[in-house]
Formats: sequence, C-alpha cells, structure tokens
Amino acid sequence: MTEKTYKEAGELLEKIKRLESFMFWCSGKREGGRTYKWVIVKLKRKWCGGVSEEEFELTDRLKMKICQCVEEEIETLKKELEELH
Repeated sequence: MTEKTYKEAGELLEKIKRLESFMFWCSGKREGGRTYKWVIVKLKRKWCGGVSEEEFELTDRLKMKICQCVEEEIETLKKELEELH
C-alpha cells in the first residue's frame, strides 16, 4: 500500500466511523435499540456574531429514509475501502 493509498484508507475509515456513530446514536441500528428523539441541530451565525441553534422533529418516514441513505453511504465507503487493498 502506498502512502497515498494509506492516507485515502484512513480518510475513508474516518468517514465510516462518523456515519456509524450517527447511526449508533440516532437510529438504534447499531449495537442495541436506542430510541432517542430525533432532532437536527443547525448552528449558524447571527448578524451580531452570536450562535443560534434550532431543533426540528422528523417524521418516522423521513427518519427511515435518512437511515437508508446513511446505510447506503456506509456500504459505498466500505466498498471503496476494499478496492484500495
């Protein structure tokens, strides 16, 4: 494995880790069945330089679509990682 390939593999592993962490905490689809309230938090700067955050409740149908999309991305990243070896 070249240094460039090694670096790419590390980046892919980090992306996979972040997405699996998201799935662990938000969906209950990793290592047990957590049922936490789903929210999306958006941080943005206000005109005066302060930070604001908002929470949005998601419908069950939308939650499932998001989970499916994230699962597909995890599988795609794992395939890319396998192709590097």
